Amino acid sequence: MSTHDDVSPEDFRATAREAVAACAGRDVAATARQLASSGLLGVLASESVGGLGLPLAYAAPIAAEAGAGLLGFPLIENMLLARALEDAQPSIARRLVTGDAVATIAWRGEALSKRDAGALRLDGAVDRAVASDHAQFVLMRLDDGSPVLVPTGTQGIGITPTLSFSLEAPDTTITLDRVAVADPVTISTDWYGLWRGSLILRAATMLGASEAALAQTIAHVSARKQFGSALVANQAVRHMLARHKLVIEGMRSAIERVFLEPEPGLRRAGAAFLFAAETSVKVTEGAIQLHGGMGFTWDVPLHRHLREVRTQAALGDVERVRAHMAGDLIDHANSDVERMFPA
Repeated sequence: MSTHDDVSPEDFRATAREAVAACAGRDVAATARQLASSGLLGVLASESVGGLGLPLAYAAPIAAEAGAGLLGFPLIENMLLARALEDAQPSIARRLVTGDAVATIAWRGEALSKRDAGALRLDGAVDRAVASDHAQFVLMRLDDGSPVLVPTGTQGIGITPTLSFSLEAPDTTITLDRVAVADPVTISTDWYGLWRGSLILRAATMLGASEAALAQTIAHVSARKQFGSALVANQAVRHMLARHKLVIEGMRSAIERVFLEPEPGLRRAGAAFLFAAETSVKVTEGAIQLHGGMGFTWDVPLHRHLREVRTQAALGDVERVRAHMAGDLIDHANSDVERMFPA
C-alpha cells in the first residue's frame, strides 16, 4: 500500500487494536467516543471537519482490527459517511468524526419517494442497516437511485431488529410511513461509490477476523497435547494450518492490489470482497474444527468470528457482487471478441 505524507496505513493498526480492545463491553455511543478519541472515525474525512483526509487504504487496517476484535459498531458506515458528508453537511460530518453522533447505512432496498407540499415524502422499507436503533442518522437509497440522509427520530420511521448472524451489531429493517423530509441531505459520493468503498473495507474486516481465528488456533494446537504430543505435531494439522495461512495471504494480496489504482474500481474491489467472503468462511470453520468440541462453545469465540465474516458477506450482498462481476467479465470478453473479429 502507498504512503501519504510519510505515514503508512500500517501505522494505524496498533492504534486501532488498542481502541477496539478498549471498546469491549461498551455500548454504541461509548464506542463512538472511544474510537473518535483515537482519531479513527475521521481517518477519511477532510481536515475541515476534524478528520485526517487520508485515502481509503488507511482505513483498511482499522477495519481489519475491528474484524479481529469483533467490534460491535457500524465502523465502515461512519468512516465513509464522515467523508461523504463533509461538503453537504459539515456539521453532521464533524459530529461523526468526534463521536457525538452515529450514522449507519441501509444497504438493501429503496425508499419510495415523492414530493409533497415542498417536502420529500418517503414510504416503504429498507434493511441491512447496522445498529440503526442506536444511530442518529441513516442513509438510504431512493427509488431514483440517489442517496438521502434521514434522522432516525423522524416521525413515521420504524426500526425493527432482524434475525442476523452478528451478535455484536445486528442489522435492522427500517419501515417508512409517510416520512416527511423537509430539507433532504445529499452527499458528494454516489451510492455505488459508497458501496464500492464498503466492499474493500468489508474484505479487510473479514481478513482481520480470519487472522484472529488462525492465531487463536495456532496457539491452541501448539499447547494442546494428545497422546503425549502437541496437536501441531500431527502432519495433517500442520498442512491445514499452512493452507489457511496461504488463504489469508491471498486475501491480503487481493486487498493490496485494490490500492494499486489511485481510484479503486469495482472490478478489483469486487474481486477482493468475493475472495474474502468465500475463503474467510473456510478459515474460521477450519479453526472451529481444529478446536474440536471446544470450538462450538461460548467460551471459545470462534463461532463469533464465523458470524462476523458471514455478516460482512451478507451486508456487502455477495450474490449481487458475484452477478455483477460475472456480467462485467462477459461484457469484457465480448468486447475483446468484437475487436478481434469486427463484423
